[in-house]
Amino acid sequence: MGTSNGLHFSPLICALDEKRWPLAHALISHPRVDINLSEPAPIDGAADLLGRSPLAMAIQADHLDTIERLLAHPDIDLAQGCWMNGHRVSCLYFAVVYYKAAVVEAMVRSEGIAISADVVTEAMAMLNTNNSHLPMAQQKVRNQAALRIANAILTAPAFPADNPNAGAVRMALAMRRAAWFRTFCCAIGRWLLLVFSMAMASVTTSAEMAIPSERTMASTTAAL
Repeated sequence: MGTSNGLHFSPLICALDEKRWPLAHALISHPRVDINLSEPAPIDGAADLLGRSPLAMAIQADHLDTIERLLAHPDIDLAQGCWMNGHRVSCLYFAVVYYKAAVVEAMVRSEGIAISADVVTEAMAMLNTNNSHLPMAQQKVRNQAALRIANAILTAPAFPADNPNAGAVRMALAMRRAAWFRTFCCAIGRWLLLVFSMAMASVTTSAEMAIPSERTMASTTAAL
């Protein structure tokens, strides 16, 4: 069951590609299935997102249950990922590039994980990326994911203490948190100003309505 079929795709790869999760889970737990058998590699590394390992496919599908099952497997090879930009990258790098914060948080807790220099560099670049070209909602999602990813990498037991970019990542993370806090405070301030303006408008309207009533009462008293 660990061998590939006539099209060079293993049963596990086929199940993951078709998102048949119960079948994939059964194959992952089967003792004869090679959970590291990847897709065929691209010719000369010319294409991206090919040659994916089962873990890379689960990461791309963002199926956390399957990812955790693969990470818990004793034979998992965390170094395997897929081809990107002409070379093979690790699954952790793949998850970082695609802003998979929950996946990164799960992976950095795994035994045997290696946090390479390119992963740290990419996390720092994400913190410094200006996503202003994206819709506001998507900007928020990406910025929050970048914060979670950088924090997960910096606090991971496997984080290399001698990494030359460690200080820069910590600084970028602190600056991004400060910017987020400033934005949050501004939003609260605008909300309070709006509430205050609405309250003042309501008081003014009530006062204006009370003036004619007082005049009516005065006229009625004079008539009597």
